[in-house]
Amino acid sequence: MVWVAATFALCNLAAFAVFVGDKLAAKMRWRRVPERRLVLLCAVGGGLGAFFAMALVRHKTQHRELRRRCAGASLLGLGLFFGLGWAVTKG
Repeated sequence: MVWVAATFALCNLAAFAVFVGDKLAAKMRWRRVPERRLVLLCAVGGGLGAFFAMALVRHKTQHRELRRRCAGASLLGLGLFFGLGWAVTKG
């Protein structure tokens, strides 16, 4: 069960770093991270880190559709991790 929590924390840290990096790329006019990839990061369990980064650096906060897709993907990601944790403890 510890490795599930560690993986969840790592996914959130990675999502936080990518969202903050994308904000920096936007300011510097560098190549950006595609929104599909941002949503995918939320889906694999990085939703909390993504939303924290959005709020902290005010990134993509005006994009309602992206926020909605990230929220849905985050719920799927949480379900994935809870299901994985349940399967590990029952197996």
